Amino acid sequence: MELVGRPAMFRDELPGACFQNTLIRFRASEYMVPEYALQVFLNYLHSGQFQQVATRSVNIAHLGASRLARMHFPLAPLTEQRRIVSKIIAVTGQADDIRRNMERASRTVARLDQAVLARAFRGEL
Repeated sequence: MELVGRPAMFRDELPGACFQNTLIRFRASEYMVPEYALQVFLNYLHSGQFQQVATRSVNIAHLGASRLARMHFPLAPLTEQRRIVSKIIAVTGQADDIRRNMERASRTVARLDQAVLARAFRGEL
């Protein structure tokens, strides 16, 4: 249920692809940057807004085009949409760099722990 409304952007990576009718296809108008719409939908997913409007039956959640259409959509001017998307991409990149550095540091700490234990069991400490 927590994954209802998972957004993704299709950019014709697979020409002639078909869509399952449980997917909602959203096409941005000329007043909307598609990447901005994706970010709004990601926010709805992570904030639980999609869950709030979804219907549930037998452990399956359904969002549906009509419920999606009734949701408020913050439509900023195009220049602001582009600025927002650019900022999100930059901050997300920084977060990814931090995450990779933390994972690398965690692996280094684990190796150091093992080295200390090995030296301790050999009586070298």
